[in-house]
Amino acid sequence: MLDHVIRLKAALICLNNIPFPQDVQGKTASEIVSMWRENGILRGIGLSKANHLMEIAQQSIGLTEGTKMARQERTILLRQYDLYQEQLDSLMAEIERIVAQIPGTEHMLSVPGVGLVTVAGFLAEVGDLSGYDNPRQIQKLAGLSLKENSSGKHKGRTTISKRGRPRLRALLFRGVIPLLAKNVEFQELHRYYTQRVQNPLKKMQSPIAFSCRLIRVLFALARQQVPYDPAKVLGPVHIERSSNVRPYFRKRGSALVSAHPCVRKMDLVLILGQTCLSGQRAILRLSENTEENQRS
Repeated sequence: MLDHVIRLKAALICLNNIPFPQDVQGKTASEIVSMWRENGILRGIGLSKANHLMEIAQQSIGLTEGTKMARQERTILLRQYDLYQEQLDSLMAEIERIVAQIPGTEHMLSVPGVGLVTVAGFLAEVGDLSGYDNPRQIQKLAGLSLKENSSGKHKGRTTISKRGRPRLRALLFRGVIPLLAKNVEFQELHRYYTQRVQNPLKKMQSPIAFSCRLIRVLFALARQQVPYDPAKVLGPVHIERSSNVRPYFRKRGSALVSAHPCVRKMDLVLILGQTCLSGQRAILRLSENTEENQRS
């Protein structure tokens, strides 16, 4: 994301200073780099990009006549861009101020990968969350409820109904993409749902399923006023790992270590804690049986 921002800023600097191939040809690579440095780009782009830009300018077959009006049009477009950017910044500042006044939004923003745009758009489409008793109502509002295309003896595929607000559905889908890229828990759940033995999800089914999960997570955090808890999000993964301890662990010396790349230290603590608790219960039952035998 940072590299994308740097490239965008460098492109805007070039449009303002050297917008045409003949302008680039009149500069050296070091001069282009110095121009970027003077305008605030201190790293991420250097001589290699400048040389590449000069090579493309040398190979350009664009028009060389009528550049006066082209420069005028370029100036108008850049002014429009600056105006839209200023309006966008002002709008985002106002949205941030309004969202900060809504109870529960700080807990919703505590989810790694969920930003201000996702939370603001979600609340704008859904409204007051106190008017909902269950997150499935929001799922239905977004058109994410499942329906089966069947007729008589024919049983078709199960798809989402799409009978809801398309903007809310699109917002959730776009919000899931950065979650799968940045949120460790959602990444593990994605691997679990797409690689499980029984009924694995297809590539495009997983984001739809996570859209529903994102609804449940945001609803729970806002209604209960609690921060994000990774352990609760990893519910099905923990259940499977707790029931299949051996495939995920092997012995190295006198210690148990992870034999599966998806298992983290937190999973080791949870499963070993459950194992110790079961052992303590067994010891307690054994001592009770021993006391009863001695009495008899």
